[in-house]
Amino acid sequence: RSEDFEAGTDNAISALGKIAQYQAIAPVQASQLWTMWLAYLPLKADIPEALLVHRQLCQLVEANNPDILGPNHSNLARILAIFSQVLETDTCDEGITRNIRTILHQAQAGL
Repeated sequence: RSEDFEAGTDNAISALGKIAQYQAIAPVQASQLWTMWLAYLPLKADIPEALLVHRQLCQLVEANNPDILGPNHSNLARILAIFSQVLETDTCDEGITRNIRTILHQAQAGL
């Protein structure tokens, strides 16, 4: 991930997430796509795009999307790390903060 192209990368990752969420994809491909998508989060350079993507991540987790959570919730640690990196930054608004808090409470209750 080059700093010279970070805003372009942010936009490409945002587009990838939208494609993965709204297009019918074979289950194996969807799992690989979401894993790649998560690897590029959090977004940092394009603030408006970052807000959209971080909100999308929250929505997917709140919906218990099996592809984003991974088998046996194997992506949960990565998702929680992303949340910890975005909290209290310009890439996290009040709504995203509320969503993250809800998710953290649900995760804690499930332990």
